[in-house]
Amino acid sequence: MLCPVLNVSTTCSFFFVLDFVKACNGIKNVKQELDLNQIMKMQSENNVKYADFIYYFVSAVVGKMEFKKNCCSCLLSNYASVSDEAFAILSLENNYDTWMDMGLTNNTKTSNVPQKYTNGGKSQGNVATSQHNKGWSDEGLCRFNELFGLVEENRVSPNAHAFEEEFRQGCEAKAEGRKKKR
Repeated sequence: MLCPVLNVSTTCSFFFVLDFVKACNGIKNVKQELDLNQIMKMQSENNVKYADFIYYFVSAVVGKMEFKKNCCSCLLSNYASVSDEAFAILSLENNYDTWMDMGLTNNTKTSNVPQKYTNGGKSQGNVATSQHNKGWSDEGLCRFNELFGLVEENRVSPNAHAFEEEFRQGCEAKAEGRKKKR
């Protein structure tokens, strides 16, 4: 199954990452906090890094308002599709090195580091295929399909429901903390 491929430029999508960078207290701490191997363990028991990934990255794919409206009252699988979750992982894989370069050089407009599966924004790279796939390479489309299968499989794993409930409770606690501060 192919994702309804979004055409998000590198610059635009970099701003989704800024909240995460702030939460990590700067770009220098991001590499240790954003471990792709840990993210690929998905909804395994006590995977705090994946919970952070959902909070900062999947929320950007779902839509910040939709995420805020549902994260305290619903399980993740009720408002974020398998496709949303797979696309968030794919976007991170595609842009990770580029975003790190943009953060380290303090340049939010461009990067000399190419994306993994797309030409990305204003880049003149030769990674992607025709406009038909909105700039995604065949390898990127295959990777999305692979991630879709992994997320789908992960969501029916024995630990998934407990992880989603724990994530919902964590969001609820964060929201309660914000209410008390006001």
